[in-house]
Amino acid sequence: MKRRIKMKNILKSLIIPTALILVFAGIMAACTGGKNRIKQPADYQKYLTTINPNFMITPSEAYSWHKYKDKFGPTYSGNKSWHKFLSFTQKKLEKLGVVDITLNKWTYDCWYTSNWPDDSNWTLKSDGRPVKVAHYGAYSGSTGPEGLTARLALFNPKAALSSYAGKIVVVPVAPHPQPPLKKSYKKWFTINDYEYLSDPQNLPPMFTQVPVTKSVAYDVWWQLRQTIKINTILAKSKAAGGIVVFSMGYDRLSGLYTFPILKMFQTPTLYLDRNAGAKVIADARQGKKATLKLLAKVEPAETYQLIGYLPGKNYGTTQDEKIILITHTDGPSISQDNGAFGLMGIVSYFSYFPRSQRPRTLMIFLDNRHYMPGMERGNAKQDWFTKHPEDKKSIVALIAMEHLG
Repeated sequence: MKRRIKMKNILKSLIIPTALILVFAGIMAACTGGKNRIKQPADYQKYLTTINPNFMITPSEAYSWHKYKDKFGPTYSGNKSWHKFLSFTQKKLEKLGVVDITLNKWTYDCWYTSNWPDDSNWTLKSDGRPVKVAHYGAYSGSTGPEGLTARLALFNPKAALSSYAGKIVVVPVAPHPQPPLKKSYKKWFTINDYEYLSDPQNLPPMFTQVPVTKSVAYDVWWQLRQTIKINTILAKSKAAGGIVVFSMGYDRLSGLYTFPILKMFQTPTLYLDRNAGAKVIADARQGKKATLKLLAKVEPAETYQLIGYLPGKNYGTTQDEKIILITHTDGPSISQDNGAFGLMGIVSYFSYFPRSQRPRTLMIFLDNRHYMPGMERGNAKQDWFTKHPEDKKSIVALIAMEHLG
């Protein structure tokens, strides 16, 4: 969920773990009839279930892919950066032998403003003093160029929503379980498992709940998910604007994008860290005035799911079995939305195999519905498998690749 990160010193985290290849054992094999870039081994079947290091992508390849992507900023579905990323990835997949590529296209209304660290389009003054803003609430509407000026009101869950009409509502969020979310929610992000234990003496046992105090990400997710309820409150109260104060430092909160993304609403909202927020909370208690500016535009954006196939020996026949490789392609940072590069590493590995040595076909599915309003459910009618349910019949396994790095 974090902002763009610098490319320096991330090389080691970009190489595809060998276990992602080995997981194909027994169910997998194959990739395209790609080019034989080195002398092929006699026993290809051996390298379906064990790793041939010569087939792996190199560190320089992985680094170059990410360096290219990093130049264009966040890849929100359908924006310019996203189209460059998908075009680059498609060309690479085609060179590796992916065939019958289809772009399942549709258009949606894309909301956007300046991206962190460019905060020129989102500013705040409280009681006449500038306040450092960490980020904005995505899809929360827009103000005019002069911003909106109104009295601050500190949110009280016991107060009538009508009391906030026309005001800028300040909502602190808590880092630990309490309403408005259920306590059971903490289980989502505190159950662990590991592929590699870098520090086994100090890590909790596998598949056990991690204490909240030892989780490096749990409190971020807990707070961020509360924006679902906060956005609903702001919209229903007919507030002029919203300010969400997180229990985080600026460096942790800056550039943190709204997730999940709800449907567009018209209550311009900004995010403050705990230090900047403390003064605004104090001002809200006294009913002082503030000026909030959030300049955003909404434009139709064409987006698509990319579907392609790395043929197995039975591709195109009723005997063909497919393994689907799926990931989302949209997100706010290079470490959030680069799952396609992970899949490309798998494709590259199996591209060394002749088609006759691939027991099954790989189906590449690059999904675009992750940082869109409504996310997957909000765009269910456009989904490839909704339009082509028959394509599910030949799928025998699935590998979902989340972000890397």
